[in-house]
Amino acid sequence: MAVEKLCYEEEKVPKLMENKSQIIKYGEGTYYCMFSEYNMRIPIMVDALSCSIEYDVRQKRACCKGYHAVGDECLPSCRLKCIFGECVAPDTCDCYSGYKKVNDHRCEPVCEVACENGLCVAPNVCLCDAGFERDATSGSCRRKCDRTCRFGRCIDDVCECDEGYRPDPSDGNACVAHCTEECLNGVCVLPNVCQCEAGYTLSTQSNFTCEPVCPEGCANGNCVGPHQCACHEGYELNDSNQCVPVCLKPCQGGQCIAPGKCSCGEGYSPAENDDSVCMPICSQPCVNGDCVAPNTCRCHRNFRPQDDDSPNVCVPGCPNGCVNGVCTGAGVCQCAEGFRYNETAGFCEPFCNQPCDNGVCIGGNQCQCREGYQLDQRTGSKCVPHCSKPCVHGICVAPDVCDCKKGYVKSENSRNICEPKCSKGCSNGRCVAPDHCECLKGYIATTNSINSKASICTPYCKNKCVNAYCIRPNVCQCLAGHRFAENSTSVCEPICEDSLVDCSNGRCTQPNVCECNEGYTLAIRNGRMLCEPVTCREHCVNGYCVEEGRCECHPGYRPSQQFHSICEPTCAGGCENGACIAPNTCVCNAGFVRSPGSDRCEASCDPDVVDCYNGVCLGSNQCQCLEGYYLRVSTHRPAECAPVCANGCANGRCLAPNECLCNDGYEYRKESDQCEPVCAPDCINGICIAPNVCQCLEGYTPTEDPASLEESRFECAPYCDPNLVNCTFGICGGPNVCRCFDDFFSTTDLHGRQTCELIPEPIECGKDVIIYEVENVSHGCVCEEPKDCPTLSCPEIQPPVCNVTCPPSSPPPTPCPKVVCPTVPPTKPTTKAPMVLPVTCPPVQSCPDVICPTVPPPECPTTPTPEPFCDELYVQCEHGDCIENNVCSCHKGYQLAVGDESIVFCQPVCNGDCTNGICTEPDVCVCLPGYVETFEGQCEPYCEEVCGNRMYCAQPNVCACHEGLIPDENGYCQQPCEPSCVNGDCIDGRCFCEMGNILRQGHICVEPPNEVKDLFIRSRFSVDEDEEENEEEEEGEKYEEEDDDDRDERNQQPLNCPDGFRSVPATGECICDSGTIAADGTCISMDSVGKVPLLDMTMQRMVEDREEVDEYTKNETNAQPEPIQQAESSLLSPKDTNQWIIIAA
Repeated sequence: MAVEKLCYEEEKVPKLMENKSQIIKYGEGTYYCMFSEYNMRIPIMVDALSCSIEYDVRQKRACCKGYHAVGDECLPSCRLKCIFGECVAPDTCDCYSGYKKVNDHRCEPVCEVACENGLCVAPNVCLCDAGFERDATSGSCRRKCDRTCRFGRCIDDVCECDEGYRPDPSDGNACVAHCTEECLNGVCVLPNVCQCEAGYTLSTQSNFTCEPVCPEGCANGNCVGPHQCACHEGYELNDSNQCVPVCLKPCQGGQCIAPGKCSCGEGYSPAENDDSVCMPICSQPCVNGDCVAPNTCRCHRNFRPQDDDSPNVCVPGCPNGCVNGVCTGAGVCQCAEGFRYNETAGFCEPFCNQPCDNGVCIGGNQCQCREGYQLDQRTGSKCVPHCSKPCVHGICVAPDVCDCKKGYVKSENSRNICEPKCSKGCSNGRCVAPDHCECLKGYIATTNSINSKASICTPYCKNKCVNAYCIRPNVCQCLAGHRFAENSTSVCEPICEDSLVDCSNGRCTQPNVCECNEGYTLAIRNGRMLCEPVTCREHCVNGYCVEEGRCECHPGYRPSQQFHSICEPTCAGGCENGACIAPNTCVCNAGFVRSPGSDRCEASCDPDVVDCYNGVCLGSNQCQCLEGYYLRVSTHRPAECAPVCANGCANGRCLAPNECLCNDGYEYRKESDQCEPVCAPDCINGICIAPNVCQCLEGYTPTEDPASLEESRFECAPYCDPNLVNCTFGICGGPNVCRCFDDFFSTTDLHGRQTCELIPEPIECGKDVIIYEVENVSHGCVCEEPKDCPTLSCPEIQPPVCNVTCPPSSPPPTPCPKVVCPTVPPTKPTTKAPMVLPVTCPPVQSCPDVICPTVPPPECPTTPTPEPFCDELYVQCEHGDCIENNVCSCHKGYQLAVGDESIVFCQPVCNGDCTNGICTEPDVCVCLPGYVETFEGQCEPYCEEVCGNRMYCAQPNVCACHEGLIPDENGYCQQPCEPSCVNGDCIDGRCFCEMGNILRQGHICVEPPNEVKDLFIRSRFSVDEDEEENEEEEEGEKYEEEDDDDRDERNQQPLNCPDGFRSVPATGECICDSGTIAADGTCISMDSVGKVPLLDMTMQRMVEDREEVDEYTKNETNAQPEPIQQAESSLLSPKDTNQWIIIAA
């Protein structure tokens, strides 16, 4: 053992010491006193045994500083591990063979040949860069060939062509055949092999020349191209691609048979002055014509051959003939009288100065009418329709078709007779003219003019009908409740039935109505009206006076508590929330209505003002909401009782008390009692603050997509502030927390920042066990079990090998005694690796040294390239290939991405739009919940209920209006009003005003002027003339004269209306303003109650007071009072239908 490596140090050896001492303990005893037993404590001295630890100090051998013990040897220690080298002295590394030093602890391999385009990873071993590959022959890195190299091979990414081929100038990845000579009119397809183009053939004289082919031959020329001849001089190509001779002057009437030589055919001869012209020969000369072919004459213009026997003689003629005229010269036609020449038609046609409608011009200004028409006697030249029978009050508009004049209609029994029409009818009369009625005998018109259009024929009675109607001439009919007076057929008197009215002290003035004599007053006794003496000075209302100051109420009434002379009506139900105005007749107060089938007044709430579904109506549109609801008032919709949710129901809708329906994109969480947003996928290191919107936790930032370089919406990665953390040799594993790489440990630098430093040289504990110093982890050496020494051998060099066998190991030393020591408090954590003291194990007898001869180190074979390794803690290469240490190449359809805890992995890529979905496999997009896949492969939102008209599904179960449309109060999409509607309602882009208002400028509703407000109910007696004016325009000129006469007559006649009617001369109408017309034709004026006779003045005042109350009530509540007893009762005449009998005030 080397002496310089050993040192001595003191060692404390613990030993167990036994200590004895005496202590007092107490025992239990008893004693008796006064015949009773008592307990007592008795002190006893006992020996107590305790243990303590003492230490013996002794000297022991240990390795000196810079060395550490390995078995019984001290080996040098290097603080930094020797990479590709061996620690040969303290902090001194020596490189392995084939390596060179880079620094004190690191060696790198050496490649004798420079590693261009690569990296030297082992002695004389190059790892080529991307895009390069290793040459098996030279070992150098050459560029990978991605070329096909057709007819060649790829060397250093360059195509080298095979023999007989050259690079293709248009395609760098192909080689083309090479010919020593250029292929004329052909293509080189193989080395020195030409392929002729279409229309060419290989020459017999040269293998590189292709000659053109002319299948039809090329007489008088040479073949210069496929199907193309070049003619000799004096020849040219014709349409048949043949060379024909050319004559400088064209051979007229002959044929060019040689260059510049013409030959005339049979019947032709050369012209005297020009050999190129061949003239036809005619045996006889052509008179007024030209010889155009052998023995063929062509007449001059406007001449014709004389006859077949003399075809060579041409005489004057008219080419188009001369019908209705005489041909007087060459092409000259003289028409007969009443005809004129038509240049287009070429003949003389008849002529008339006026057009012959419904006929044909036969010449001489004479027309021949068609069947059913005849000449107009007035003009003598116009054809008018003819009716075999004359049209009475009509006009013949077509053969045997009559059209009635205005105000007439066709008779049912005749097609040619038109009868006058009275639009209002003509009962009791005869219609003698349009809207003119002539009354029958015994009937008279209601106006002074018997011919008035507004007249009504009513029967006439010579004796005036009193309280009766004149129903026929001189025949009267009594009104209801009347009868004829004695000896009279025209005077009727009212009837008072004895069972209803006792009129012995008065007179009957109306049916069942008695007018009492002086000193009597009208009273009702047991349902019978009678006149009784006046016994009281004060009038009993709804009762009768039995003595002065005391009234007896009628049945159904009770005395008033305030006025002794007034009896108030009683109602069986009490008339709660109303007023009892008659026996068992209740009028409800404002805000209350009577329930159907009962007399109870129940509170009423207008649903257009307040919706009291979840409450109790208190009347007058006042609602008391149920528990858990509150009254929500809106300016655009009725007030309503809305539920109350204690948690506020944020991001949701409160359906019922404390029942919340979350909006789309939110879900209810029982823990928080709130609608919280949902993010799909879940937020990683973040909080979901809105649907599919994540907010990173403090200390985290959104990750970045390496493909799109956009921030991720759902993933957040921890952030390490460089001012607080130096994470050069690690990755950021948490907010400002660095996760160190392997072989590094976490510590603090001089600036107080967390950093990662290289773990110091490990302590070698034996041959196979190495334990590193790691922060906050118990450290030390584990002793080896003693083993037999191995058989040592030296290299195979003479002298022979030394074989040494070591003696057996000594028995194990006696173990230390078990010591129970007090618990030692744990040490404080530290970020600095503590200094480790060598651990001494029981000595083991060492093996003898073997001294072998020194020999040169053998040359080792080249170290094989290790397989690349990708640590799953940093790189997950599931869908790729690990090509270098912690370097992954993704498969097709995947791309690199950074996931949770900054782990690199291969994620699938979808080429299409995968918005609202998740790409699970290459080009496979799985839509998120609430979305469906379309035919185009996109994820669109899905709505369970079909969206309405003009709407589309914008989000899951959320419909939205199309662009340019807005939702109304009911959720329907409509066109907005531009500009906005003022004082009106906008309905689908149009502005509608309330009833009574008018629209201005298309979007402003205003009140109409006063003249428009003055509208009346009209009772018309004349016909509406607007429609007749349209008919008047269609009849045309034939009615103008007659209509003008009728119009003048109407303008001259004054408008005389019956009594009570208002005349409107502008429209020719008589209007009854009240809209009520009696049976005798008079207009009834509906005025105030003063014109209606009542029972007496007291009753009349009560009615007037009641009308004032009704008017006040109408203004307050707009509620209509209920009639108590209408006029058609047995007490009043049916004629007075607007009267009321008020029994109670």
